Amino acid sequence: MSGENNNQATINKKTGEIDRVTLFLKTDEVDETLRKAALKAVQELDPSQTASFDEAQRSYYEDGETLTALRNKSVSVILMDDKVDVIRLSYSYDKVPPTVKKGAEKLLQLLNASKSFKITEGNLTFAKNKSSWGFRALSKDDKNIQIGIDGETGAITSYFVSSASVGSLLGINDNKYRKFKNDKVLASAKPQVKKVFGIDLTGYSVTRGNGETANLFTFTKSGEPSVRGFINEKGEFYQFDIKE
Repeated sequence: MSGENNNQATINKKTGEIDRVTLFLKTDEVDETLRKAALKAVQELDPSQTASFDEAQRSYYEDGETLTALRNKSVSVILMDDKVDVIRLSYSYDKVPPTVKKGAEKLLQLLNASKSFKITEGNLTFAKNKSSWGFRALSKDDKNIQIGIDGETGAITSYFVSSASVGSLLGINDNKYRKFKNDKVLASAKPQVKKVFGIDLTGYSVTRGNGETANLFTFTKSGEPSVRGFINEKGEFYQFDIKE
């Protein structure tokens, strides 16, 4: 439900109670202490960032939590309960650290896409004392590959190939994906996960999603990183991500 200034309220369909209220504000309507805290956190991460914010919102949740978001064209800061929680910064690709670029370019090579896809910019996310990078590589025919890279090590953490997902993001249900058996899906994932992430899925168990996530398969093994993968209607993986 939206109101004046596009302010929004989310209502719980079961209880009829308001779950969340979001206010879209001018930046000077946000407490100066919060604005200063956000800018300080950004400059501690990257001293070259000096721009002010030009967008703001405050969200109030039923459980008492408060989210504040401050943004400009290249910077976004999220504060939870008035404490900085997540920082996102956008950079042109030439400003990306060499170790991180090496990881992104390695993925394109592994996917045989280094000649047909190009990265022009990247986004750095800093949360819970960890940094990660996200990239979108584009081809001339508007296909894209989304890439996740660990900000400290430059290791590949995720990827999504848009062209392989075509027709697979709609109408996902158990009936459509039931024919793909766990052992076959695991066998299909093994060589790709080993090649891209260096993880051997031998001894991993398989958990599958259901309903709208029926094409999601999670591979887990005690003491090892877990791996999530999404398959298309042909049983081909178009997305993987790693969870430590």
